[in-house]
Amino acid sequence: MISCRLRILLAERRMNRVQLSELSGLPLNTLRPLFNDTWKRVDRKTVDRICSALDITYKGLFEDLPEQPVLFNDGKK
Repeated sequence: MISCRLRILLAERRMNRVQLSELSGLPLNTLRPLFNDTWKRVDRKTVDRICSALDITYKGLFEDLPEQPVLFNDGKK
């Protein structure tokens, strides 16, 4: 599972979404799903603009989380 680290990165920089929006030129509505890690798809240009604004690579923006084990089976497939 891939997770977006935007919330963590902004906290480390003591920056908020409005500041990132101004710095990157991206609308807040574009940043919201990445910040909340609820995104389904992300545009390459969006990633490029965030990474440029934060001076990071895409590898710093995303992390690969291990799959969570199934703790119980409810009988559904």
